[in-house]
Formats: sequence, C-alpha cells, structure tokens
Amino acid sequence: MIIYQPNQLPLMIYKKLLLFLLVIVILREPLMAKSIDTSLAEKYIQRSSEFMYDQFDSANYYANLAFQFAGKEDSRTLRRALSLQGLIYNNQNKPLEAIPWFERAAAMAFRLKDTLKGLEMYDNAGITLRDAGRYVESIRRYISILKIAEHYPDRGIHSDILNNLGVAFQSLYDAENAVNYLKKSLLLAQQIQDEERILKVKMNLGSSYAAVHRNQISNQYLWDVIRAYPSLSDNPEVNMTLMDAYQNVATNYFEEKQFDSCIWASRKAMSYRDFKTADANLGGIYQVLASAYLGKNQTIEAGKIIDTLRSNLRIEQNPEYLVSFYRILYEYHYQRGEHSLANDAIHKSIFYRDSIAHVAGSLGSQKEIIRYEIGQKAQADSLRLSSKLLEAQLKAKANQNWLLLTITLGVIAIAGASIYFLRSRNLKKENQLIANEKKLAEYNLSVQQLKTLQAQMNPHFIFNCFNTIDSYILQNKKLEATQLIHSFSKLTRRILEHTARNEISLSEEIETLESYLSTEQLRNPNKFDWEITVDPNTTEVKIPPMLLQPFVENAVIHGIRPLTDRYGMITISGQKENSSLVINIVDNGVGRKNQLNISKQGKRLHQSMSMEITKERIAALFGNKNHEHSIQIIDGNEDNPGTTVRLKLPLKT
Repeated sequence: MIIYQPNQLPLMIYKKLLLFLLVIVILREPLMAKSIDTSLAEKYIQRSSEFMYDQFDSANYYANLAFQFAGKEDSRTLRRALSLQGLIYNNQNKPLEAIPWFERAAAMAFRLKDTLKGLEMYDNAGITLRDAGRYVESIRRYISILKIAEHYPDRGIHSDILNNLGVAFQSLYDAENAVNYLKKSLLLAQQIQDEERILKVKMNLGSSYAAVHRNQISNQYLWDVIRAYPSLSDNPEVNMTLMDAYQNVATNYFEEKQFDSCIWASRKAMSYRDFKTADANLGGIYQVLASAYLGKNQTIEAGKIIDTLRSNLRIEQNPEYLVSFYRILYEYHYQRGEHSLANDAIHKSIFYRDSIAHVAGSLGSQKEIIRYEIGQKAQADSLRLSSKLLEAQLKAKANQNWLLLTITLGVIAIAGASIYFLRSRNLKKENQLIANEKKLAEYNLSVQQLKTLQAQMNPHFIFNCFNTIDSYILQNKKLEATQLIHSFSKLTRRILEHTARNEISLSEEIETLESYLSTEQLRNPNKFDWEITVDPNTTEVKIPPMLLQPFVENAVIHGIRPLTDRYGMITISGQKENSSLVINIVDNGVGRKNQLNISKQGKRLHQSMSMEITKERIAALFGNKNHEHSIQIIDGNEDNPGTTVRLKLPLKT
C-alpha cells in the first residue's frame, strides 16, 4: 500500500488532470476535423477563386489551405482544390506547373465516376500543353480520351475535345488532320444547336483552310463568324474574335491580289483593337496592310505602316514576323529605287527564313511521328476486333458441328456415322475447292494491286516531284522544298500501305486523294484548287484501295494543267443513292475534245493506263453483268467546260 504525504497530493492530482485533458484534446481534434474540413475547404476555394485573376499570391495562399483541409481521401472538394491549383498556375503563365494538377484532378474525377469533370480536366491539360508549345504531347492527351468522349452522352464536351485536337494539329502545321477533326466538331455542335461552339469551330476552320491557301472555303467560314456578331461589342473576347476573323479575311484577299478588299479588311480588323491587344496581332495586321499598299505601288502609305512597325511593335521577338517584315522592306526599297537597302533587307529575310525552315522541318518530323502513332493505334484496334470476331465465329462453328454430331448419333448410330463420314469427305472437297479459288482470287488481286501500284507510282510522276524539289533547293526555297518532301513521302507511305490491303474505307481513300492533290498543288502553285464533300454516312463504306486516284490524276494532268485562261477547280463529292455509292469527280479543265486538239498540235500528253486498270478491277470485283456498278464520263460544254466522271458502286460497309 502506497501512502502519499499531504504535500504530494495536489501535485499528483494536477499531473493526472493534465494527462486527462491532453488525451481529450488528442482524441477530439480528428473528430472535430472531420466535421469542419469540408466546409473550410469550400470556403478557402471560394476565397481563392476571387483572387485568381489579379492577386496571385493571395490565390495561392487560400488554394493551399483548401488543399490541406480537403484531406487525402477522394472527394469532390479535393478534386475542386486540385483543379483550382492548376487554373492558378495557368493564369500565372506557368503551364508546365499547371499540367500535373489538372491530370490529378482528372484522375480523381474518373475514380468518383464523374466522367464530365474528368474530360474537362484532361481538356484543360491538353490546352495547356498546346499553349506551352508541346503539340505532340497535347495531341496524345486528346487521343487518349477521345474514345471516352465518343461514348459519353454530352456531345458538347465531345465537340470541345475534337475542336481543341484540331487546333493542336493546326499548331503542328498538319492542316489535313486539323480540318478533319474540326469538321467532326462542327457536326456535333450543329447537332446540339450550340451557336457559341459552332462559331468557335468555324473560326478555327477558317484559319486552317487559310493555312493551306484554300481561300474561298476559308472566307465562307470566316464571314459566317463575322455576320454572327454585332459590329461593335462591349465584350473584349468578341472584339478579339472579330479582329482575328478580319485579319484572316484580309490575308486571303491579299493572296488573291484583291488589294483594295485587303486594305478594307485590314482597317476593319484594326478598328477592334484595344489596349490589351497583343503586339503580334497588330503586327500581322500591319504587315498585311503594308503588303497591300505595295501591291498597289502606293509606297508613301506603305512607308507610314512600316514606320509604325519599326517604332511601336516588338517584331524582333518573332522570327516569322521578321521574315515577312524584311520581305516587305525589300519590296518597299526596291520600288523606291533604293537597291542597296533592298539588298540588305532581302539578305536578312533569307537568314530568318532559314531558321524557320529548320523549325518547320522539326515540326514536320513530329507531325509524321504522331500520324504514325495514330495509324498504329487504329491498326491495333482493327486487329483486336478482327481477332474477337474470328474467335466468336470459330466457337459458333464448333458448337454447330458438335450439335449436329450429337443429334445424328442419337437418331441412329450407323446412319449417323455414315452421314458424318460422307459429310466430312464432301466438306474436305468443298474446302479444298474454296481454298483453290481463294488462292486464285488472291493471286489475281495481287496482280491487280501490282498493276495499280505501278500506275500510281509511275516514273514520270516521281521524276517530276524530285525535279521540282531539286529546283526549289537550287532557288534556295528551303521551306517549299521541305513541304514538298513531307507531302510526297506521306503520299508514298499511304499508297504502299493501301496496296497491301484488299479494301479500305472511303475516308481513307479521301485522305490519299488529299495527299495527292496537296503534292500536285505544291508542284504547281497558284494553278488550281479543290473541294471534297462526302456524306458523313458514307465515310465507312468499304471500297478497293486506290480506286478514285486515277480519275483525279487524269483531271489534273489532262484537264487542269493545259489551262491558260482560268483558275482550275476540281470538285469531288460522294453520296448514297438507294443501295449504291455514287462518286462524282468534276473538273473545269480544257475537256476531252480540246485535249485531243492539243495532242494533234504536237504537245506530248501523259497517256496513263491507270483508268483501264481501274475498269478491269471494278469488273473483276463486281462482275461484268452487274448493273449496280458503272463508270460514266460526261463531257462539258462551252458554258460549263471540263469533264465529269461518275462512278456508281454497290454499297459495302
């Protein structure tokens, strides 16, 4: 038994009381925290949002508090805190620090089954990567979530992802993929009748078509945007959109040598500027305006604009503007007879152009890498689907055989056995016959593919491409040579890939046609343009590879090239008619009758056998007596010169 002295009792009671209070505090803190963490986190998120756009230090302070009180468990509050951190870093122009926060917020949203927020966060990450100049990584992010967006019922977020993916391809100077994804985005926006999304996508489509010099189509989209907005607005974003639209319209007018319209559009674009307008935007407008004045030989007006560029704009920060500026300066001094100054300006323009050509080559390599990855992914998905279908077919066939065998043996063993052996012998003969026919068909198809490949890649075309590249190099046109090399290599790769397949989708055939037309347009600048419109319901229709290209090649070689009195135009359209696919290839060329006259005058024309080979392929695939397929060649007249080729094929999806 322990006996405490009277003077020890207060001290022991005091120690036990302190220990008791300490235990209560330790146990009480987690319980209280659970009840106040969420409310405090939401409060700090609200405070941080108030300071996000102007007071970054305060926004960061409250965002960190929100993140701490939100806890470590998955919750919508924690997801909001993560996305808030990403937005703050993005507003501070720190994209590489913002991306991890967006990705963590997206991953948490998907764990919480909040697909919409997950897609929005990955969309933010893709935009941030694109703004940071990491275009390939941005495209990979969008492609990785595209399948999720396709199956999500909200078409708005699907349209946004397709739109931003198209803009990323446009930043990579891949106008073909940019237009493809932007058109899909526009279709979705039109289906949900979202006017704001429609205008945003049309603006991007106008820029993409302008980048490949298809000015008429570009202007159609740009004018749709301009007409949708009032002439003046209190909204700075609307004014910026109108300024960009008018600037692109002005550039298109300049390329078409409509200098008065170009000056009007440039002045209109400048009317929407404000103090927040970036120097780069104003620089582009001033350069187009100066070029238009020089096109009209108005050197005094052009000199005023050039002085403005020198004194007010930081053009030295952008190599592309420097190239354009020194080219304008060269033309200005040349028209004024100041040859020494003109010579100095053109040398500076060439110096900066060479640096841009190096960057363009690097972007071209990145473009081919991402195209290869997309192709490989599509091929892997196709093989995976084919494997599953084959496995299901084999399983169904096996089940049928076992069921037939069981029923036969159950009725009568002897008769069943006799029938089984007889059927097996007949099946072997039939399979052998089918195998022989298949080998013969594959051999014939291989011969036709080889003939088609030989017709596609004729030595004359290859020689002309390399001759044009050599000419560009000798003329020190490195950028044009680089673009033609990329276009020709892409066309060659597509032809080789498609030749190894029995059939491809109509959309893949259209991509090959666009590659061929782009190559011919780079070889013959300012000679012709083209437009392809295909019913979206027919893009997955299966056709033999390289079926349409011979007719398009005939239109370019025999119809467009001999033109001397007008600008060439090739129009390709496809649509369903009953149970057939109808494709029209129309050109406004010299026509077959005039072509024969040219030939009689002694000019050599390339006589391609590809059309005859194509007719043989169609006859072999669909039969000579099948009235569901046909090829019609319709000559134009004096009012509508040119030639129309109309193909009618049975639908096969």
